[in-house]
Amino acid sequence: MPCLCIFNRLERCFGEMLVRPFSISLLLLVFVIASVPLFAQQTTIGFVDVQKVFQDYEKTAASNKTLEALGKKLDAQLQALSQHKLLSEAERTQLLDLVGKDTLTDKEKDSLKALDDRQKALDQELQTLQQKNPPTDQEKARLKELMDTSNKTDEQLAKLSDDFEKQFNAKKDELSKVIRDDILAAIEAVAKDKKITVVIDKIAVLYGGTDITQPVIDKLNKKK
Repeated sequence: MPCLCIFNRLERCFGEMLVRPFSISLLLLVFVIASVPLFAQQTTIGFVDVQKVFQDYEKTAASNKTLEALGKKLDAQLQALSQHKLLSEAERTQLLDLVGKDTLTDKEKDSLKALDDRQKALDQELQTLQQKNPPTDQEKARLKELMDTSNKTDEQLAKLSDDFEKQFNAKKDELSKVIRDDILAAIEAVAKDKKITVVIDKIAVLYGGTDITQPVIDKLNKKK
């Protein structure tokens, strides 16, 4: 039986963070402003609280909401398919399309209800056929047809589960890269503005250095 709840599986990834602050920290463990020759002047060291920058960047929350919405939509599609196993291939395609929409028109709501009613009728038919003792040849053929459809839906569920997980992770990677690149660009811009030649993560600082955490956050959120 395929995993039907992709959101539960993906939630473990999503529930952490889009970008691990530690991955940015590694890049900062010496972030040298390339345009300033180190030996041409005195080295000035700055530091950034990467964790705080990540959390306070407004795009982080927006990206998390985007991921959450995507995860819930994909999960809803899988759940719907798992509850409509006896529908035809065309009907299942229609079902996935309807469930994947953010809002439905009245006509689309009626179509979705019709699919629900169709599934209920098929469930009842299957139950009746399974209770036949002995079934006729025609009833045996119909029972096999329904069971074959159910098995094909299980195969479709397994494939969709894998496809949806890849889709979710691809979106997560895309959003993560944007945030990471934004943060590093803001750090570089602030460092250049303040004539800082080397920037490290706050976790590596024991004493001294210039804290540019808040200016970086302000830069990211377009605050003066």
